Amino acid sequence: MQVKIINIEGSLLQSFYTVYLIQIENTKENDVYYYVGQTGNAKIITARSPLYRIGGHLLPYSKSS
Repeated sequence: MQVKIINIEGSLLQSFYTVYLIQIENTKENDVYYYVGQTGNAKIITARSPLYRIGGHLLPYSKSS
């Protein structure tokens, strides 16, 4: 198992429009995959923080009862 360290800058917690790239590496099969995403679009003025959006791809959402 390979451990990765992720440093989170304070600006990633602020809401603003940005485009981001996630790189996923499968070292067993020597494959690399990319995902390009954004925190909003031209029709929506507000945007989530980059950390919130990226976290949504990596962790499942849960709703409280």
